[in-house]
Amino acid sequence: MSAQGEHVFNAVGDLAQSLIPHIQGVLATAREEARARDRNQDYTHAEVAITRLQSLATQFISARNHADFRTAPHGQGDPTNDWRYSQFAQSIRRLVEHMVFGGPTLSFQTRFDALIRDSNQVAIDAIARTNARRQLNAARQQQFDRWFNTTSALMTETLEALKAAAVEVAHCWSK
Repeated sequence: MSAQGEHVFNAVGDLAQSLIPHIQGVLATAREEARARDRNQDYTHAEVAITRLQSLATQFISARNHADFRTAPHGQGDPTNDWRYSQFAQSIRRLVEHMVFGGPTLSFQTRFDALIRDSNQVAIDAIARTNARRQLNAARQQQFDRWFNTTSALMTETLEALKAAAVEVAHCWSK
């Protein structure tokens, strides 16, 4: 719980940004190994995927941090949301780690897809959302709904971009 209020969206953008240096490090290692073996490889797809991930994570963070809508009043969120999101974030970290080193097997990609599908139930505090929206008049509720829908779509895109970056970097090992 935050002293200033209960966040409607959890920090998916921050999670993605925290994983980018690791993904870039794995890509750098793949490059070094390819160079040591005198193999020419094209890393463009991985680099584009990482750049897209950086952009979407930044956009999500900016949207999430909307001054008027980001939180419900203190104590008006789901008390179990922090724990659920923590488990979600740990699962994402583990999957990215396995995918970039162990290869993007169908099993890992399927689990990642399931987490993306579940993200609306896990990375969004529905109680905070309801309470934040309830505080607003009808016109502001419509603005809140537009913000929420846009930010929710950005969250999903960010998670999909995280998966794509992990898959592209993993492919660099198999070339």
